Amino acid sequence: QDRINIGRLQNWIRTCQDAHGTIHKKSYFQGSIYPLKLRDFRVIDVRRRCLTMLGEREEYIALSYVWGTKNDVMTKKANLEGFSAEGAFSNIVLPRTIRDAIDLTRKLGYLYLWVDSLCIVQDDESVKLHLIANMDNIYANATVTIVAATGFDANAGLSGFEGDLRASTNTPLVMIGPELQLGVLPHFAAELTESCHATRGWTFQEVCLSPRCVVFLNGSVYFSCLD
Repeated sequence: QDRINIGRLQNWIRTCQDAHGTIHKKSYFQGSIYPLKLRDFRVIDVRRRCLTMLGEREEYIALSYVWGTKNDVMTKKANLEGFSAEGAFSNIVLPRTIRDAIDLTRKLGYLYLWVDSLCIVQDDESVKLHLIANMDNIYANATVTIVAATGFDANAGLSGFEGDLRASTNTPLVMIGPELQLGVLPHFAAELTESCHATRGWTFQEVCLSPRCVVFLNGSVYFSCLD
């Protein structure tokens, strides 16, 4: 059972698209690079659970997360064909954050997810350099970016997703009267600044350039956009 309200997330995204869609497309790139056209731009098909090439004008979600010191599951020339076969990612153990992001993308009603470690062929230097040079384009053109801001590596997961009991539900209370207490919600920006995610240059850029972000942070979920 989900700990988060998927319908509310969908409504946040839809409301922003309806109200800010044109503004966001022009805010950074002046609307000059849509549709995204990049060489060897692969995404994860979250229904078929494998890699595929992104079609023109197809929507996709991006993932922003911290790799950590060790990342065993990466796309390379040797496994590219296997990872492109239907069901490929059902047959291997993916890092928790990536697994959660695949499931969340599907539940939100989107088909494609971009994750750097899997969607970039890590030992193809030509393709890798091309895509790294266009990282700003990739995040700016994503419909929404899932930000995994809790934890120190790719196995931290999306805090609060899929009945994750690790998420804290303790809310500080302030007594404002003899019989009245109010819960004090954490300040989103301050908490994000203190996270490991905010200490990395790449992830900082990803959040700044994404038109919309769904941020998983310390058991809570936040939505932000460029407007």
